[in-house]
Amino acid sequence: MKTPQIINEKAWNEYVVGKEGGSFFHLFLWEKVIEQSFRFQPHYISSKDQKGKICGVLPLFLIKSRLTGKRLVSLPFSYICGPLADSKDTMESLIEGGLKIHEKTKSGYMEIKASREEEDLKNIGFQESKYYKTYILQLTNPEENWRNLHKSSTQRSINKAKKEGVKILFSEEEKGLEEFYRLNLGTSRFHGIPPQPYKFLKNIGDILGKKGLAKLVLAKYQKKSVAGAIFFLFKDKVYYIYGASDQRYLFCRPNHLLLWETMLWAMKNGFRLFDLGRVSQDNVGLAEFKKRWGAKQKDLYYYYWPQIKGVGATDRKGWKYKWATEIWRKMPIWVTRKGAFLYKHLG
Repeated sequence: MKTPQIINEKAWNEYVVGKEGGSFFHLFLWEKVIEQSFRFQPHYISSKDQKGKICGVLPLFLIKSRLTGKRLVSLPFSYICGPLADSKDTMESLIEGGLKIHEKTKSGYMEIKASREEEDLKNIGFQESKYYKTYILQLTNPEENWRNLHKSSTQRSINKAKKEGVKILFSEEEKGLEEFYRLNLGTSRFHGIPPQPYKFLKNIGDILGKKGLAKLVLAKYQKKSVAGAIFFLFKDKVYYIYGASDQRYLFCRPNHLLLWETMLWAMKNGFRLFDLGRVSQDNVGLAEFKKRWGAKQKDLYYYYWPQIKGVGATDRKGWKYKWATEIWRKMPIWVTRKGAFLYKHLG
């Protein structure tokens, strides 16, 4: 059995781009954003064939938190990033390498977020969870995608936004990022969770945006930013990553127009898939919103060693989660801003 090795960025990215199942979250630049933003310890595992060519990769980060424990994750702040391998032997090699790091670092558990069922992980003894889903929309052409919008309710919301005078801006300036951050503080408090730190969002813009791998889109109402979203771009897919909005302006449906205009932009630029993002199985309202765009539900397969535990496996209906979110919702914005340092503990 081959021993997993650390490899260079160029070779890693070439393998990810050419490999079926490779995602944006497997790219080295995304790992660089995480490393520079949160200082987690990276472990980039790869296997090579007899010709020295990469035949499998598994990125992991070691997170040490006094609040949420010590664990190995593939990958923090990413909803899919399972192992990529050309063969069963290679898969076993990657998993063996991960388990060795788990033992050496004495982490509490391992979490691997796969986009498909991984029998090799289950056979070794990893515990499987399908608590999360994602919703994928096929982008064909504007006319067909418009017809597929659910029962015209989404169409009506888009038309209302246009009538209210909402305008969509694809922003590449830091001022746009500052406006998104302001919106995100309010949205995070509304949902009862710590916001993404500004440094993290800025690294996304500086590292990914400048490479054409990320887009910031804002919705304007009467010249004021009232909604925004960050999208990641990979091959023929657009990922809806972060969304934020001002609750006072939801009457003019800015989020609907923002998503629709981004879909039109994606189709114009050759993208064929639109990933509307992860949803927990008990968040029925958000799941319904995504279905109304004509998106199809897809299971996400999360694997844990030695048992299912951690932030990602937390039941949103549990009293601890509800208690924590209720307290956070009552905090003033300045506390929310100061509390951004807590976000890293959720990785």
